[in-house]
Amino acid sequence: MTQNLFRRNRVGSIQKAAPKAALAFFLCALSLTTQATTNYVTGYAFGTNYSALTTSTAITSVTNGYGSIRVGYAGTTGLTITNQLFGQIHVTNDFSSFSINAGSAVISNHMDAVFGVNGGTNLTITGGHFKGIGLSANSPLPPFPNQPPQINTTSGSAIGGYIHDTENVLITDTKFTGSAISTNGISTGKTGLDLHRTKVTITGSAAVTGGTGGDINLSGNLESTGGDALYLEDTTLVASNGTFTGGNAGHVSSTSGGTAVSLAGHAIHATNSSITILNGTYTGGSSAGVAGIGTTESGHAIKALYSDVAITNGTFKGGLGASALMIENSTNTVLAGGTFEAGSTNTAAVTSKNSQLAINGGTFKGGTVNGVTNVSLISTVESGKTNSIALNKGNLGSVIFTGDGRQLVSEGGTNLTLTGTVWQDGGEVVVHNAAESAFQTVVIDDGVMAFQNDYLLLTGGSF
Repeated sequence: MTQNLFRRNRVGSIQKAAPKAALAFFLCALSLTTQATTNYVTGYAFGTNYSALTTSTAITSVTNGYGSIRVGYAGTTGLTITNQLFGQIHVTNDFSSFSINAGSAVISNHMDAVFGVNGGTNLTITGGHFKGIGLSANSPLPPFPNQPPQINTTSGSAIGGYIHDTENVLITDTKFTGSAISTNGISTGKTGLDLHRTKVTITGSAAVTGGTGGDINLSGNLESTGGDALYLEDTTLVASNGTFTGGNAGHVSSTSGGTAVSLAGHAIHATNSSITILNGTYTGGSSAGVAGIGTTESGHAIKALYSDVAITNGTFKGGLGASALMIENSTNTVLAGGTFEAGSTNTAAVTSKNSQLAINGGTFKGGTVNGVTNVSLISTVESGKTNSIALNKGNLGSVIFTGDGRQLVSEGGTNLTLTGTVWQDGGEVVVHNAAESAFQTVVIDDGVMAFQNDYLLLTGGSF
């Protein structure tokens, strides 16, 4: 497994501890970088017949409590969890079919990743809550009925899970939650679910949440970050339903005048991926800001870099000061429906940079940007580049075109409701207009705008 895969979070092997170090053995037994040919089980939640478990074809938890499993045996095809566990679940047996049924079980841990899959084809995950938690050294571990209290010996926090290099994944009614921990002036919220080189469908009442960074008020250079709910690289995602929430970032104040950073997480953060959204709720995390010199940034509902996005429906809202959807260098983004809402009164509902965008439906609620009210879309193209923006249908307010490049804009005539201002600040905008109704309040602050068809300014319009 490649190291340092998670945004601003580092993944590493867990070092093995002494057998009596306050149950640290069940946390430390699973190396995330080791491929095995048998199953390896620690703790007692899956029973204590460890010899039989090494080659079991199907494994079921038997009690609440401490227990971890690494599935390495090729003949193992299923895992059922019916209890509340503190441990890790990792699957590395390069399966052709594997099912995980977790129902209402909660599996938690504070080291690396609660859940992980490397390789395989045809994976189904149903139910369960894979919950990362943050724990400091010498703090109590989660209690279980009729179990003596245990003390944690190591500090740490975990992502909810990762799935890498796996084909045909179906996740239904499952929760993944990233944790957070603060150490030495850095408070880091972890990712809910990390997906690399994977094809996955998420449906049902799934919920994926990034960890929340805490407030920091110390001397030195400080940083608080919220975790992404979903982080994708080279992945194909279909989300037919669910709730996805980026982690908030705390307020950061350096008492010594050092730099302060507060960066919130995104609901979906994608690079080189394909995203199809049929429905669901997506909310970016909010930054609580910084005092003095520093950087603050809230999360988007979707931030997509070099990725294609197709949205049919859903609710999308940016964090405080962030747009709902942010695309950059996308070759094909199509919005057919849904509600897109800016996270505050000073940003657009959708921001696009060097991207090909078609709006075929939807409702867009933006704020005021540079004096332009209700900004639904800001489209920017850099010098020497050309993009295409198709405003075919939907309910939009104002639209802003910026940058020094060339933007080819088509509009759908009576199918499009555009109630605000079309504002241009730089570059060349070429409009293929089907009717006059959309471009009735136009301001060209800088640049050249051309209409390919005859254009009539109606009564009450301004140019």
